[in-house]
Amino acid sequence: MQASAPTAGAMSSTDVQETARMVTRVMRIAPGGKIAEHHHPAFDEGFTVHRGSLTVFLNDQRHALRTGDVVYIPAGTVISGVNEGKEETVIVVVFANTGRPGPLTVPGRAPHH
Repeated sequence: MQASAPTAGAMSSTDVQETARMVTRVMRIAPGGKIAEHHHPAFDEGFTVHRGSLTVFLNDQRHALRTGDVVYIPAGTVISGVNEGKEETVIVVVFANTGRPGPLTVPGRAPHH
């Protein structure tokens, strides 16, 4: 299963596997599409840029990513991003529970940031 194509300037995502401890997701980000600021209080995140490029902000530090790049993001990190490229970006994301209770995603900043 793959996420449907996003509309111009948007993002779409599809969870392809989910258990109590792990979620695998495919995200498709159209040119100009954004990942809203959020954090994962109880889940570490790892993702691979399958196609395209992505500018991601991790705790306000800017990182320019491209096809093939792999990123590990510890739980609690504030995340946002934007596809500043001219083609769709596809990323495969895996979330792994740290053993703490809590939701997968919380909008905005973690309380300690």
